[in-house]
Amino acid sequence: IYHYTPLQAGIGFLPLTIVNFIAAMYLPTITEKFGNTKVLLTGQVILIIGLVISAIVNPTNGYWLAIGLPMILVGLGQGWILAPLTNAGIYKVDNNIAG
Repeated sequence: IYHYTPLQAGIGFLPLTIVNFIAAMYLPTITEKFGNTKVLLTGQVILIIGLVISAIVNPTNGYWLAIGLPMILVGLGQGWILAPLTNAGIYKVDNNIAG
């Protein structure tokens, strides 16, 4: 729809990547303050909101509304989900089977 070149399409994903990186950098502080479960659930809700927006917004509304904003929300949600989900998956694993 936007007739982007491959380079422009790749640059179009930068909002997701940058926000994901920043969210992951602040994740330890946020997790320490609010706890693993709350951060995981909040990240999941933000991710779902971003995906729903991207599904319902008309692409003819322009890049920032149709793609950029949802990518920012998806990046934030992903940044807040990965580490807490890993922690939840290995919680109380016996040392004999860990690693």
